[in-house]
Amino acid sequence: MWERNYPEAADGFTGTMTIPRELRIVNGQLVQKPVVEIGNIKGNKVSATEGNYTLSDKAGEVNVVADGRTDFELYIASSNVTVTISYDAANGKVTLDRGGSDGVRRTDWRPAGRGQLKWRIFVDASSIELFCGEGEVSFSSRFFPADAVTIYQRGGASVFKVRDIVRSMPRPT
Repeated sequence: MWERNYPEAADGFTGTMTIPRELRIVNGQLVQKPVVEIGNIKGNKVSATEGNYTLSDKAGEVNVVADGRTDFELYIASSNVTVTISYDAANGKVTLDRGGSDGVRRTDWRPAGRGQLKWRIFVDASSIELFCGEGEVSFSSRFFPADAVTIYQRGGASVFKVRDIVRSMPRPT
């Protein structure tokens, strides 16, 4: 596989690594959250309650808070690919769909506490990582946008914030 020409090679790396995570056991369940230090690479914060937001360099963080009693969809799109992350409230299912014959990832999950759906999503030039709730469910998936990445939602999130992430390694010369 090393001989394969991966799209991220133009960004100076080949392969993927997940975001460093803090792991804990809470009520007998493994919980995963991004390490606090991930905040050191955050860029401009944009509240995008309605409409679309285009990331400045294919990398960003999305925070969503929505009513967990209703369906919700988030789209992460480029000209060549659209990833849909959805919540089916009636069945308590989270789905990450990147298209294709093997692109669907799905699991059971329901928001705890007051029933607020909370998602934290990280996007870059080769991956998408989704953390549900307090980290009781997470997804990591490959994502190869050909150009600008636009993020938008359907379902009326009460909080929909997008923040650019600044490059943590220099562009190849």
